[in-house]
Amino acid sequence: MREVFTLQPIAQLWTRVWQTLCVLHGFGWTIRLNRVTIVFIFSLALMGRHAIAAEMSLDPAKMPSVGTVDERFQSYNIEMVEVTGGPFWKPYAAQTNGPGLFSERKPKDLSNARLRRLAAALSPALMRISGTSANTTYFADSDDAPSTAPAGFKAVLTRRQWQSVVDFSRAIDAPIVTSFAVSAGARDARGVWTSEQGRRLLAVTRAMGGRVAAAELMNEPDLPAIGGAPVDYDAAAYGRDFAVFRAFMKQEATDVLILGPGTTSGSSRAASLMSMVPPIWGIHGRRSLRQAYKSNNPLLKKTLAQLGGTSNGLRGRPESSSLMRGLSCFRAF
Repeated sequence: MREVFTLQPIAQLWTRVWQTLCVLHGFGWTIRLNRVTIVFIFSLALMGRHAIAAEMSLDPAKMPSVGTVDERFQSYNIEMVEVTGGPFWKPYAAQTNGPGLFSERKPKDLSNARLRRLAAALSPALMRISGTSANTTYFADSDDAPSTAPAGFKAVLTRRQWQSVVDFSRAIDAPIVTSFAVSAGARDARGVWTSEQGRRLLAVTRAMGGRVAAAELMNEPDLPAIGGAPVDYDAAAYGRDFAVFRAFMKQEATDVLILGPGTTSGSSRAASLMSMVPPIWGIHGRRSLRQAYKSNNPLLKKTLAQLGGTSNGLRGRPESSSLMRGLSCFRAF
């Protein structure tokens, strides 16, 4: 889009004049308004408009292409609690009404025709079903939820609710990205993560005709206390669990991309988490990253270098942690 100068409406032009006066006054100038001064100030205002136009002038057709992204790169998340129902953030407008920032929410109606039409307009995309509550949600594999969640869990996801997710995913062309429960109920006597819940969810999804495109072990491992992980859960514990998760996925779900930790910060904790996972490569594999690194494009090479890129590919360094959440297109091999 090329920026073209046009005369501003009088009100906007007077705003620029006033801004110019304020700037001059800020430098200690005393302004005497006469015809010469007014012409001078109007000239400054118009020159400033021309300068801004020159700085903002862009012609995308002349910009070199540095690469492409997957057609599903721009995607979105639906919180697990919006599928199961339960306490969730109040709408912003309602956060001043009553105590607390949370309110009880009913499950979303994913069969709503209007919602499906609107969501389909965003496709092709990926639909992430996860969030804080996913860390402590038990998949019951039955149409009706038990009266209370089993020990070690806080919420229950029923088969009927997950069927609505799968149907929605298929209707709008948005394969599923998800994570698994990691709370006490999903661990063995030693406190190590077990794959039973993940195996059940993946098997049921396939039986329903759905597709899980990618999966991460848990939501936001850099905030373990909030997410229902064990007390004192740290990067070493995450690395131990990730090794179990990775082996499980390699055996049971070879068609599903394995995602590294999606974190909410660039802190040292996020860096520690990234150091515990195997090398992270792009979705298009090692070869394409080699080719990208060996290209002569300085911007692309600088970007890859910041992400830990070498001529052999992309390593899982702390800088790539912030990407994991948005991309859903990185894999731990």
